[in-house]
Amino acid sequence: MDEKSSRTSMVLQNDLWLFCGRKAYKEIPKSFSGICTLGIVVPLIYKLDNISSLRLRNKRDVNAPIVHYAETAIARAALPPLGVAMNYRDLHRLSNWTEGLFNATIKALKVINQEMSNIREVTLQNRYALDTILASKGGVCGLVLSHCCMYIKDYNLSISTTINEMEAMVKQNPISHPPIPDPWEWLFSWLPDGVWFRHLLLIGLGLVIGFVCICCCIQCVPSLITQCMGWWSSRRTSLGVPRREYVARYTRFRNEIYDSD
Repeated sequence: MDEKSSRTSMVLQNDLWLFCGRKAYKEIPKSFSGICTLGIVVPLIYKLDNISSLRLRNKRDVNAPIVHYAETAIARAALPPLGVAMNYRDLHRLSNWTEGLFNATIKALKVINQEMSNIREVTLQNRYALDTILASKGGVCGLVLSHCCMYIKDYNLSISTTINEMEAMVKQNPISHPPIPDPWEWLFSWLPDGVWFRHLLLIGLGLVIGFVCICCCIQCVPSLITQCMGWWSSRRTSLGVPRREYVARYTRFRNEIYDSD
């Protein structure tokens, strides 16, 4: 409204205020002039008078109750060697489970960090576009005034440092065993470091050794067969009765049994 003052004041409704410049009036003054408007005052802090007993957001806790195995504990206490072995097994299971949990957490943090970086970049680009469009009206802050938010802190470096520390902790697992030295390392240590060339030499060396073994076996097989045949013949002779005599005796013995019947 753009009117001059009247001699009587008028009280406004409950939610309405009269805004003139930087001042707000609950009633229209007796004497005022200038450009004024009616509006609603909204505080920065909102008060909730009625709060429901139900949760506004459900919990996302994992239902994983702690289970106590009394029978297993009694068996481990009664048989100490068995208890030590089972405890050792359970420790390794716990270590593997914790390491898997760490790896899954690291993977999720990397994805979230990348997503937040992209969202931050898109938000700043949109803000720059809005400020450019609304430059004649003072930009976005000229419209929202005290609700204007310009600064978005970048935690990308801090999160990346934390992820690197977690990966270092996974690599330095105190329960993991040190690598077992290869007893055949001395045999192949003279080979060059090239992977493909090293594999090629190992394959060639294996083929040469296999060919030599096959040649030796071919030379030994005839003599082995001859020795086996000689041993078998001498074994049958040393048992006593030759085959022909044994068959003749068996036939004669069978005929005698039939004749007696």
